[in-house]
Amino acid sequence: MKKYFPKSKTVEGKMKISSFHQFPDESLSEALDRFHGLLWKTPTHGFSKPIQLNIFIDGLQPHSKQLLDASAGGKIKLKTPEEAMELIENMGEMIMSFYVTKSPAHRKKPLG
Repeated sequence: MKKYFPKSKTVEGKMKISSFHQFPDESLSEALDRFHGLLWKTPTHGFSKPIQLNIFIDGLQPHSKQLLDASAGGKIKLKTPEEAMELIENMGEMIMSFYVTKSPAHRKKPLG
């Protein structure tokens, strides 16, 4: 693995992961997909699941954090990593399905 991921590549990837932030116009599911992509690009990052979760949550926009906290019935960081990840993935799916059903291609056209 070290042959394909020299230390310099690992350090660069870890910096990108640890400085993750959600863009202002990015949905929760888009941010999660992008974060997973960063993790995938640097398989030698060494971050544990709880650390990954904290990096992701800390990088979210305030409105996304509030949405997750409300959905968790309190602070999402108080959930186990598995519970928190399941909640985040479910919220992302719900948000995406909302946008798909509200997109112009899926709206009914008026008769006449």
